[in-house]
Amino acid sequence: MVSTKLFKAFSQVDSSTTRQYGGTGLGLVISERLIHLMKGKISVESEVGKGTTFSFTIIAEPARSKNAREQADAVFLPGKKLLLIDDNFTNRSNMKLMLEEWGLCVKTAASGKETLDIVKAGNSFDLVMSDYGMPGIDGSALIKELNKISFRSPIILMASASDGRFKRHEQVSGTILSKPIKPAQVYKLLQQYLENDIKSLKSSVKSSGILDERFAAENPLRILLAEDNLINQKLAVRILNKLGYHPDVANDGVEALEMLPKKEYDLILMDVLMPNLDGLETTKKIRREGKYRPKIVAMTANAYPEDKEACLAAGMDGYLSKPIQMESFIAALKEMSRINNTKLFKQY
Repeated sequence: MVSTKLFKAFSQVDSSTTRQYGGTGLGLVISERLIHLMKGKISVESEVGKGTTFSFTIIAEPARSKNAREQADAVFLPGKKLLLIDDNFTNRSNMKLMLEEWGLCVKTAASGKETLDIVKAGNSFDLVMSDYGMPGIDGSALIKELNKISFRSPIILMASASDGRFKRHEQVSGTILSKPIKPAQVYKLLQQYLENDIKSLKSSVKSSGILDERFAAENPLRILLAEDNLINQKLAVRILNKLGYHPDVANDGVEALEMLPKKEYDLILMDVLMPNLDGLETTKKIRREGKYRPKIVAMTANAYPEDKEACLAAGMDGYLSKPIQMESFIAALKEMSRINNTKLFKQY
């Protein structure tokens, strides 16, 4: 039988001085009054030795705002690859569900060690979201380990404001998102990180007055685009089409190698971070095993000096940093059309 004191202010059912749990006795009465204000009811079922269940019902109108999927369709989140790291199964599952509703391709990891194994296996991502306070390798240590293996994708850390390590975030080279996580904050951050390169390229296309189909006739090239991201593929193909080119597309390095014997390409626009076989390894194989030497221009967001050196060492002829600017893209196509097979490395 439920005590009549249960929903009374400043009352505890157990009023003895030896009770295990403290409190003022306001929680249930506040809940009851809030529910009544929303024209609802609260009920309780309790059995000694088994536990207590509180239930409530309220009357509410359906939400009128756009759902998450409709919002995502208006931007360029769908198709982007995101790595989500959290040792808490419930948090990880809920976050994954929300991100997939926005159209993102989400891969999860339950620890820093699992994350490093995934990255070392050759998987590439547009963005990483990681819990800060994990056992073993925490978020800060994970960033340091990823930097050691030249992993350059942006990283968002999720941390509780009450975590002492959170207050020392100035030592962490990543964006920190405070818990509890709010979908609106996550959505805004994703837009900032994942749309910048797309917006920049689209803006360049609109403002450029040099998109002329006669360009390809003046600068003839048989082009292969090696790019795993569907959105980036479509934009690059669209620009090349407007310039008069009809490029073939490979989704990763393996597909690119399979296509080379079937057609002699003059130029390969090579994304560096691809699954299965990345751009650097693909280039090395082409230079080592290929019967001809197509010009290869890297396209990557990695703009560190060591990244450029890695492209040069792999045998690439040029380098375009992302987000790609139309002027640089046009200049690269013109130069690659002119030069012969002599190795040339240049940043545009």
